[in-house]
Amino acid sequence: MTGSSQSALFQDPLIQCGLERMDREIIDLFSRDDPETLELILPLIRRPGKRLRPVLALLSAGASGCSDSRCFKYAAVIELIHSASLFHDDVLDNASLRRGLPSANQLIGNHLAILVGDFLYSKAISMMIRDKRSCQAAVNATVIAMTEGEIVQLKNQHSDTGSIERYYWVIERKTARLMELACFLGASACGTTREIRALAQYGRHLGLAFQIIDDLLDWIGGEEDLGKKIFQDVRDGRITLPALLLIEALDPVSSKEFMAILQSGAGPDLDTRLIDYQSKMNEYQIDRQVRDEARKQSVLAVKNLERIKPSRERELLERLPDILIDRIR
Repeated sequence: MTGSSQSALFQDPLIQCGLERMDREIIDLFSRDDPETLELILPLIRRPGKRLRPVLALLSAGASGCSDSRCFKYAAVIELIHSASLFHDDVLDNASLRRGLPSANQLIGNHLAILVGDFLYSKAISMMIRDKRSCQAAVNATVIAMTEGEIVQLKNQHSDTGSIERYYWVIERKTARLMELACFLGASACGTTREIRALAQYGRHLGLAFQIIDDLLDWIGGEEDLGKKIFQDVRDGRITLPALLLIEALDPVSSKEFMAILQSGAGPDLDTRLIDYQSKMNEYQIDRQVRDEARKQSVLAVKNLERIKPSRERELLERLPDILIDRIR
């Protein structure tokens, strides 16, 4: 997100107050555990970040009229699930950076990073034990879908079988479902069935838009802004929407050569060759096409808010998609 827009939205007192309450929920949850475990985990999950997903839970709760402790519990559940998924992702991707800082696996090693991720998933699920069945089922289904998306993505690394249909199938599970869950849980605290469905769909479409832009930034973003290396998707064997659209735009010979580079994801001159294709993306206006795809999802997200009564929380939810589309990190 652009610096000023991101700051204005995420530093809103309404959001900051909710996140502080959420942090207290997490600290209270971990206070019953071994102090050595707490000392290891808390610094890792309290590192700088937008914390978009718990914010979605908090705003969805507020937009549906809830301000009690359930809001902050649900936000904590979402934050723990997201943190767990990042720890596992960084191990799978052999990442070295996360938000411009050394990734968890670099700090504590792969084995501990995996165990900490497992621990966080378990803590999130434990928070839902006494909750209503619909919320328990939603959490379980989401974690299963996220794992399924990761399995399919890993299975098809460096493959020539990529397609736009498969791309959307994967990002719907890996990214959109957790944002959908965040909005669903928040709205479930006090909302009507109509509000819950509307906010859940808002989260799903926002999640798709978010991931589409995230994948674009891997091609065109600045490493300082992103806090990680560009072209990482190619190195990891992931063929994302910008690459798929460029494959369609290139002539058959160039398309075949580009696909070979994507399948390999390696080589001493990989970055130089990818910079050449980055220029071709500019030539074929891939940036505009990808942002248009993300904008379609953001329009669908905001349309669902028409079923939510006006409030400060709804206003913030309405602002999020446009800021997301124009972000640089």
